[in-house]
Amino acid sequence: MGKPEVWKAALCAAACLACAAEAGAFIPRLDFLPLSNYELVKAADEIVLAKAVEYHPRDGRIIRFEVIRSIKGTYKQRELLAYGTLDPEHYHGPSEAGVFSRARPGTYAGSGSAYDYQAGKTYLLFLKKRPMHAGFDKDMYALQIEKDQCWQVGVQALSRDREEVAGKEDPWLKAVELYAAIAATGDHEKEAGQLRALATRAKGDPKGGHPAGMAADIERHFLTVSPMKSYQDLIVLQRGVKDVDGGERILFAMAQAFHAEAFDQIRRAAAEKYADIFIHYFLKVEHNDRDAALIEMVPLLRDEDNRRAAMRVLMREKSGLAEDQLLKLMPCLSVDQAASNALVAEWVKAHPTQNSVSMLRARVGTEYGKEGRQTMVWLLTALADGDVVKWAVMHVDDRENRMATYVIAYSPTEAGFEAGKRLIEQGDAAKLRVFRQMLQSGDNNNPRRGDLLKLLPEERKTDRQP
Repeated sequence: MGKPEVWKAALCAAACLACAAEAGAFIPRLDFLPLSNYELVKAADEIVLAKAVEYHPRDGRIIRFEVIRSIKGTYKQRELLAYGTLDPEHYHGPSEAGVFSRARPGTYAGSGSAYDYQAGKTYLLFLKKRPMHAGFDKDMYALQIEKDQCWQVGVQALSRDREEVAGKEDPWLKAVELYAAIAATGDHEKEAGQLRALATRAKGDPKGGHPAGMAADIERHFLTVSPMKSYQDLIVLQRGVKDVDGGERILFAMAQAFHAEAFDQIRRAAAEKYADIFIHYFLKVEHNDRDAALIEMVPLLRDEDNRRAAMRVLMREKSGLAEDQLLKLMPCLSVDQAASNALVAEWVKAHPTQNSVSMLRARVGTEYGKEGRQTMVWLLTALADGDVVKWAVMHVDDRENRMATYVIAYSPTEAGFEAGKRLIEQGDAAKLRVFRQMLQSGDNNNPRRGDLLKLLPEERKTDRQP
């Protein structure tokens, strides 16, 4: 539990913390932190009781459910679609009644979530509203779409977010109804108090209508390390930790929840190991020493996407970071990655000092035509670099080298203008067609391009591309 805007962001991150290393094999990442069942109820945007009916006529991988009623939220549709199978050979059965410590068997069949259903059976489906991916069938899922998002089954892998239930007295159904009522309180301390009182009643009066297994489940909730716990909850759990793994899990939870109070602890842990895990915390947390921590972390990061994300934050206009500090970090970005080179070029363009341009020249070296370095070459051309023009003159006869033609068309230097004249004099129709297009481009700021256009022969219809 904790501030909604914090733990919802944390849950978004946690939803991506597991990957399939092999087809059908689910391997949780090191920092994957399963939620307690109460937190699962709290994290769901909607919870509905629904009956599996049949495959959708347009897609045999999609099951149509009839919604019986809403347990949490205001889902108003009478129908719900979800990915799965109704094949009896792939049905693994329901969970043991009253045992809340594990999900139903199909969850552990390989994918990390249960996709096995039986027609006519009833399920408690936990829903999240998620963005639609490319190619999403909006027509088929029309009833579940709101604006640019769609209601989809599933909150977290390895969880009880799609359990089979048997009638209105089913222990799991009753537990979820009780949890949903408490979660609606919206106050951390009150929720904790109500949960403890519920556990006491369930333990003291096992035949009083409380679901079997509820008392033990609530006890597990208070011992569960997750990003939905408050900072104080995690500190209490941290005091009881007896091993390194347990301590790391506490820090993972603090980081995923972006607890600023844990900044110094997480900073030390990131410096020792797991920099690529903790980087997402430092990209978003609000703290006076955040930039200093990022500077320490950039050389430690192994993932290029993470290095780029950290550098993008450090390069922002209001960072106040000294130029020499950034220049020292630039070699951490791979020169073989186009996206990294584009980021470097973007920053140099905004800060074209002698030192930054020298760094850019050194980064490009002499391999101006190498794949992935285009943005840096474009910028050097715009900055009237002489060496890049010399390279272009040497390589302009290479028919496959459009970059050399680009440099000549865009270079504001006298050497570039002279090279352009020679290119025109050679009269190669194919090259002149490309050269003309580059000179006419709206982003070409070469002050001499008009003069070069006047020197070009009149364009013939046969010169134009079809």
